[in-house]
Amino acid sequence: MKVSAGNQHSCALRESGAVACWGRNSYGQLGNGTRDDSTTPVAVLGLSDAVALSVGGDFSCARRKAGSVVCWGNNQDGQLGDGRGAKVGVWSTKPTGVAGLTEVREVAAGAAFACALRGNGSVACWGEGANGQIGSDAERAFARPRAISGVAKAVSVAVGSKHACAVEQGGRVMCWGRNSEGQLGDGAVASRINAKPVQGLSDAVSLVSGGSHTCALRKGGKVSCWGDGRDGQLGVGPGTDKVRTPRAVSGLAGMKKLVAGDEHTCAMFSATDVRCWGSNAEGQIDRSKRDQATPKKLDGVRGVVDIDAGHRHTCVVSGGKVYCWGSAERGALGPNPR
Repeated sequence: MKVSAGNQHSCALRESGAVACWGRNSYGQLGNGTRDDSTTPVAVLGLSDAVALSVGGDFSCARRKAGSVVCWGNNQDGQLGDGRGAKVGVWSTKPTGVAGLTEVREVAAGAAFACALRGNGSVACWGEGANGQIGSDAERAFARPRAISGVAKAVSVAVGSKHACAVEQGGRVMCWGRNSEGQLGDGAVASRINAKPVQGLSDAVSLVSGGSHTCALRKGGKVSCWGDGRDGQLGVGPGTDKVRTPRAVSGLAGMKKLVAGDEHTCAMFSATDVRCWGSNAEGQIDRSKRDQATPKKLDGVRGVVDIDAGHRHTCVVSGGKVYCWGSAERGALGPNPR
């Protein structure tokens, strides 16, 4: 089982390919045909062949076995990518196909937009584009996928609240979109529609993006982060604000998985070793509710096989169940809050 955490809702992917979601459902983001919140997991209608999930702000997306993508939930900014959105009052309470996408290898959802990595290494994005995250300033929102220029032979893609980044085959990282906190890693704070390289980073393997920060796993297991660090989410110690270029995070050697929430970041090392850092205002790290500027090992964690960080909550899979902690608003923690 795999888990993906969003704003105030989360979803789990079962080994069978079925998907279940819980939490806020104002726009149908649980995918069960209703708009009623649920503290217990409800089955996503008509989806039995999912192989990957990405939960965004008020919508959810899944990559299907054959390589297509379906999304459900809020579509007012075109974030479902079906060509029928980008209009006030539009949503879908069940999965709808993203137009024209085939052979997709990864899908990543942000606050109100999403991006897909195709088999040929190209990247396409759709949804809210007011900050350049769709690669154009011609419209406020894009109801269909639009190819991102300047990105070639990508191997990984990550999406934040209003920015996106991709790792190219050689290890270079390209970013575009909002840059008010330095989350594009180019040494500046000006947003842009064109993908440009992150400074001083040429050996990246994969990426994660939070609300306004980005972290890269580098060859050899090192991690570097950049962007908003006011709540400690970069893991580089106190006193950081806008970190405009990558900065190394210590204490992460041997990490197996890295995830980023809106203002916090977590790493899984083993079934009993999970470390988080950043904002802890809602208890998304631990019950102390004190922010953590460097990675902190969590107490009482065992049997963990997967992890994800949402807007203000964190979820793990253990013993065939999903356990979540942090903000419980609108049922976001599901039936097994910690």
